[in-house]
Amino acid sequence: MTEMKGASRDEDAIYFGRMVKRLRLQHGWTVEQLANTVGMTRVHVSVIERGGNSPKLRTFIALSNALGADPTEVLRAILQNRAQLRQATRAPRSR
Repeated sequence: MTEMKGASRDEDAIYFGRMVKRLRLQHGWTVEQLANTVGMTRVHVSVIERGGNSPKLRTFIALSNALGADPTEVLRAILQNRAQLRQATRAPRSR
């Protein structure tokens, strides 16, 4: 698994990773505990949390479910974040 770095990282992956980390911490889990729950390595979960790569659909669903989040709602939040980012970049800046 190759981790994307810097400007090549995908904003959707970064947002999802932040959600995963926030929900994991709310559960009081370590990265290793979450990884064991979904059958992944600790390194892979860490890369996802950093937004270092976009997870496969199966991984996206497994992580969402393990963290008690409806995958549909997680995807909706990602799309809303994407729309907000686009709007922010188009909005004229006031001086």
